[in-house]
Amino acid sequence: MPEEFRYRVIHETSYLYSGRIDLCHSLCCLCPRDTPYQSRTGHFMAIEPRPEVIGDHVDFFGNHRHVFSVQHSHEKLLVRSTSEVRISAAARPWETGFEDPAWKGVVEGLRDLRGDAARGIGAFRLASPATPPLAELRAYTLTSFPDGIGLFAGCRDLMKRIHRDFRYAPGSTEVHTGVQQVFTGRQGVCQDFAHLLLSGLRSLGLAARYVSGYLETSPPPGKPRLQGADASHAWVEVLVPGLEWVPFDPTNNLCPGPRHIVAAIGRDYFDVQPLRGIFLGSGTQSLGVRVDVARA
Repeated sequence: MPEEFRYRVIHETSYLYSGRIDLCHSLCCLCPRDTPYQSRTGHFMAIEPRPEVIGDHVDFFGNHRHVFSVQHSHEKLLVRSTSEVRISAAARPWETGFEDPAWKGVVEGLRDLRGDAARGIGAFRLASPATPPLAELRAYTLTSFPDGIGLFAGCRDLMKRIHRDFRYAPGSTEVHTGVQQVFTGRQGVCQDFAHLLLSGLRSLGLAARYVSGYLETSPPPGKPRLQGADASHAWVEVLVPGLEWVPFDPTNNLCPGPRHIVAAIGRDYFDVQPLRGIFLGSGTQSLGVRVDVARA
C-alpha cells in the first residue's frame, strides 16, 4: 500500500468592526475536496457569534460550501474551519513516464468537444474576471509552446519561466490586482502567478483551472520550505489527455504532490474565495486570517 499523509488544517478568519453590525450574510469555501489522491476524513465549522441560519451545498464546480447568516447585533465575527484530510503518496502518472500529446492537437480536440463534455470543460477554456486576454502575456506564453512540443512539456516550461521571471513578494499586490499590473511589475504572490499561468494557457485555447488550497506548514526533515506555506495557497491544473487534470505550482516551480492540500476549484480566485459576504451596519472592518497545517 502507498504511504499516506494525514493533515489537520485550521483556517481561522476574524472580522473586528468599528461599529455595531446588525446583520451579515456569508458564503464559505473552506471544506477540502475529495480528489483521486485526497480524502476528506473530517470537517467542522465554528462560528461566533452563533448564526441564526446555516446551511451547505455543492456548487457548479463540485466544491462544498457553507452559507450562514448572523441576524443580531455583533461587533466581531470569527469563523474557524477545522479539516482533516488523508493524501496518498503514490506516484502520480506524470512522474512515471507517459506519452506527452502535442499541444496543438489537444487544442483542436477541445474545440471539437460537444454536449456534456464541452459544457464541463468549457468554463475552464474561457477568460474569466481575473484572467482576461492579454496580448503581451499570450506572446510570453507562446515562447514555451513552439510547434511540436508536448502539452505537459510546454506547461512545465511556462511554469519554470514564471517562477524565474517573477519575484515572490508578499504585500506587493492585493486581491483585486489584475494580471496586467502583475505582468508589468514582475512580482506578486501565489494567486497572481496562478492567474498569469491561467490567462496564458487559456489564450492558447487550453483548459486550465484555478486551485485553492494549503501547503504543509512545517516540512519534514531534509525537505525545503515552500513559498506560500504560512497561508492559503493557489496553483493551476491543466487538462492533459491521458493524464486528466495535472497540477502546476508556478510559485514553487513544481507539480504538486502530497504536501499540497486541495480545498476548492474554479475559474479563478473569485470563484473560490474562502469567505465572502455582506453586512449591514456602521463603521469599518479589520480582517485577520490565520492558517495552520500540521501532520495529524
